[in-house]
Amino acid sequence: MIIAKLDRLARNVAFISGLMESGVEFIAVDMPQANRLTIHILAAVAENEREMIATRTKVALAAAKDRGQKLGFANNSVALANSIVTNQLNADQFAENTLPIIERDQGNGYHNTQR
Repeated sequence: MIIAKLDRLARNVAFISGLMESGVEFIAVDMPQANRLTIHILAAVAENEREMIATRTKVALAAAKDRGQKLGFANNSVALANSIVTNQLNADQFAENTLPIIERDQGNGYHNTQR
């Protein structure tokens, strides 16, 4: 399995560890030479970041609600359309930047069975 970034696969150490133990091979394009230890450490960092993001988001939403701000933008079709376009452009750019790395590794016969 080829993934763009480890934290896009999961931000859960147990899941990543279970995946490695089950024998599923994967490579993170942003760090193709990562070994098992590095992957575990980065998975732990990603899991911690997920928890910190959740906490910051809850605090910010509560503060906005206390200020009387209407939460969400489901009724704001312009903002929703803009965010969809922006996300698609960012994804397209990332794919364009990632493709040469994948093609290079495929051409080199990259196949690391240590993961």
